[in-house]
Amino acid sequence: AGVAFVRLQDDVMMFDQERDRLDAALAALERELAARGLALSAAKTVTRAAADTVAGLLPRGLPAREMFDRVAAAPEAGPRQVRFALARLAQDADGYAVGWMLDRFAERPEVAVSAAAYLATLVPDRPDIVDRLGGLVTGTTPHPFVMLHALRVLTGAAWLPPAVYQMCWSLVADNGAEFYVRQQAARCLGRHASPSAATRLAHLLSSVYDKDVARTVRAALGQLRTRTNLNGVSRGC
Repeated sequence: AGVAFVRLQDDVMMFDQERDRLDAALAALERELAARGLALSAAKTVTRAAADTVAGLLPRGLPAREMFDRVAAAPEAGPRQVRFALARLAQDADGYAVGWMLDRFAERPEVAVSAAAYLATLVPDRPDIVDRLGGLVTGTTPHPFVMLHALRVLTGAAWLPPAVYQMCWSLVADNGAEFYVRQQAARCLGRHASPSAATRLAHLLSSVYDKDVARTVRAALGQLRTRTNLNGVSRGC
């Protein structure tokens, strides 16, 4: 319930930023929280000061590109403001912010999820995004959070750079890697690997000790078998 309220706060700030309506909506959420005996972390709750910052940076009716430019130039802009600006661009499938976002992806892990959600709206029609994300995750070791969300975008892409494909195999077999990154790497393999890889994935089950990762590898193996049995033709790469 707490997470749902945080999302409601975000939606209020995203879609209706008139001062009076914003105040009324936040007050209603606060009353509902109190009635349910819920308390949210200050780090997760939109404060009135944060609401003022959002309303000032992202006034209602501003064109999406102008909104993003304001956020990109504002030192006080945080993850929420970045996410709102990217969401407005995503509504129009506008790739205006792709270059700026990818150039800063690794150094701003706190907004990686926002950037990934935006980039995912433009994939698989933008091979430049696939190439640049591939270079990001196979270059200097990025923050695990960045790796996770970059792989989420790449999982949905029409193709996978060979270096990323090999890296996914290495991650799934690496018991020392972050388990959620290994899980996403397994999902990526399930989406992109060839039928001949099914045997290799099955072999990995005997060496993966994390039960959550093993479950994901098993699901990826099932995806491969399903795709292979569809008219006897694989749609993998």
